[in-house]
Amino acid sequence: MIPALRSEWMKLQRSSAVWLVLLSSSFVPSIILAARLTRPASLPSIYRATAFWESQWKMSWEAVAILLLPMVVMLVTSLVVQLETRNNTWKQLHASPQRLISIFTAKLLVILALLAGFFLFANLAIYCSAMIPALIFHDVRRPAAPVQLFATRSVKLFLDGLPIVALQYLLSLRVKNFMVPLGIGMGLWLAAVGGLSWKYIYLIPYGYTAMDFLSMSGARSFSANIRLLSLAFFTGISLLSAVIYVRQDDRG
Repeated sequence: MIPALRSEWMKLQRSSAVWLVLLSSSFVPSIILAARLTRPASLPSIYRATAFWESQWKMSWEAVAILLLPMVVMLVTSLVVQLETRNNTWKQLHASPQRLISIFTAKLLVILALLAGFFLFANLAIYCSAMIPALIFHDVRRPAAPVQLFATRSVKLFLDGLPIVALQYLLSLRVKNFMVPLGIGMGLWLAAVGGLSWKYIYLIPYGYTAMDFLSMSGARSFSANIRLLSLAFFTGISLLSAVIYVRQDDRG
């Protein structure tokens, strides 16, 4: 497993996956920061609010949880798997002295690590977007760090994204064309976002990040245990994907 993980990390040097994570995680906080720096007169009252960090979190994560996060998961998963297809190295990889399950697990762990990195960089960017105006303008109060708030909700959203990882991983391993898994994923995501009012929306795991954001922000409540369903979907799809990958005759 260790050599397999090391190999997968080295391959990321030839991929745009890391840059995708860095740029996408800082996109919304950068817009918020730019807007605040251009309107400094309103900042003192904003920063004096008792629910400053709650407002900051909602404003920063609304577009991310509903739009960016599912898209980033789909793109990162496809990029990690397509490294072999694009370079025509599947046969070389399978000829190496590594167990197939080690290869499968190493790629999955790399994708999960990139997803965790997205949350880490996003929270750092959100924190910086709040602190920079307080450092520049002397009449703006510096807020305390919201470590518990951000950490707790980030873990929840991370779990919500796991089913998307599992299904996109399965599709990317089975289909060599980069656009097909991405198109299927986007179709399911659009169906989930468009059907948030549907009674059985919890059957489409691509909407879990949006559902959980709405729950945590107090906009809506859902009867289903989203995180329990996320873990169930992730475990079931990942096991199915592993069995198919190990047993399939044609592996590229």
